[in-house]
Amino acid sequence: MPFFLTSPCKASIEIPEEQKTIDIKNSKGETEHIPLYLSTEAVKGVARIKLTGNNKRVEHHGISITLIGHIELFYDRGDHFEFTSVSRELAPAGTLTESEVEFPFDFADIEKPYESYNGINVRLRFVF
Repeated sequence: MPFFLTSPCKASIEIPEEQKTIDIKNSKGETEHIPLYLSTEAVKGVARIKLTGNNKRVEHHGISITLIGHIELFYDRGDHFEFTSVSRELAPAGTLTESEVEFPFDFADIEKPYESYNGINVRLRFVF
């Protein structure tokens, strides 16, 4: 009998609806709605964790979210340069017992020294 490990929960990030967005084409040619932030704007939203399957409780060592800015060179996909990394702790170590939990986050006063860019040879972006 094969044993498969599955995740006890699913995590998602939601950005406020009033946040400005732009449409860009991804590598598959599909259009995506991407949030647009000015250098002075706070990056904020809600991290949602939902228990999956028959899990009624999940123990954890803390929940955090990290905003990472990195540069990818297309000719060297395996390596990238990380120019910023800021973390926020959302919850200390403990146990999740609710089927769905929301954690608001706010990256205010974070220096964003570069704009996102997607070119022929390089991509610069911010990711969670």
